[in-house]
Amino acid sequence: MQHNDISSDRPTPGFSSTCSQFRLGHLIVASALLLTALVIRAPAQDSTQPTPLAQAEVETAPYAVIAKGAHNRVWQRTTTETGPQGEVR
Repeated sequence: MQHNDISSDRPTPGFSSTCSQFRLGHLIVASALLLTALVIRAPAQDSTQPTPLAQAEVETAPYAVIAKGAHNRVWQRTTTETGPQGEVR
């Protein structure tokens, strides 16, 4: 009859490999969470906002019917934009 000794000094096959993979997985998840937190807290730099001097004034007329068909209508509206130097676009 053989007796298996649980408290042997021999390492369990695959245990250290599994433990390392477990730690590596936690390190990757923790790094991803930290990076996500840093990105969320970073202030956005929006360069599309015009400076107060470069803002244009926009005027939009109401829609008007410009053509009528038997089963349709064509609607149109005019939008004018005045630039900072007074040019109309």
